[in-house]
Amino acid sequence: WHWGLGGAASNALDGAREALERCRRDFPSEPQVDETLDLLSQKIQAHTTQLQRLDPVLLEREQATLGQDLSRLTAAVALNEIIGAHLVPGSVARFIKSDWFESGVQIVERHGHDSDEWQTFINTTQLLVDAVQPVDNRDGQGQERLQNAMHQLPNTLSRQLLSLQPDTDAIAGAIGLIEYALLRNMRGEDLGLLEAEPISVPGLPDGGAPSDVDLEQ
Repeated sequence: WHWGLGGAASNALDGAREALERCRRDFPSEPQVDETLDLLSQKIQAHTTQLQRLDPVLLEREQATLGQDLSRLTAAVALNEIIGAHLVPGSVARFIKSDWFESGVQIVERHGHDSDEWQTFINTTQLLVDAVQPVDNRDGQGQERLQNAMHQLPNTLSRQLLSLQPDTDAIAGAIGLIEYALLRNMRGEDLGLLEAEPISVPGLPDGGAPSDVDLEQ
């Protein structure tokens, strides 16, 4: 009901104030109070419906204001959520925060954040992070997943590494570091897992994107 939303917001606030005043006047007559509260509920619901119609307009305005920064924010928030939930080798963290991040930005710019291409990119990121989590040598299923990742993940990463295309040597160098990390995991070696610092971009709060609880508050 912020005044900045114009006359409709003022009308809604005035209507709510009037209904509450009537409730106070009519108390303790329960039927009259109930009738007034029903009126208040109708006014609130009508205003809620109006605000829902405003949502797309406000989002489009914000997207236009952000411009290209929106793609970087989208990619940073998504990748930070994945690397923030896992420990990863330093080489993998650097890869995700550099060439892979820039590739994600390009995918968002070309296809949008609701596209299949973007969802595939996020899925590949999760597969990469999962593939460098330690697996016990006695875990047959885990070892099989590592084998599949070793065979399939490098090609999948190469196809989506848009930021280095068409430089095949640069792509091979970046993927080689990932393959080395996968190989070390298969051998049961210490991967030097660490907590990666989040990707920082203009417009993103230091503490990251607000949680659902923050937004509700």
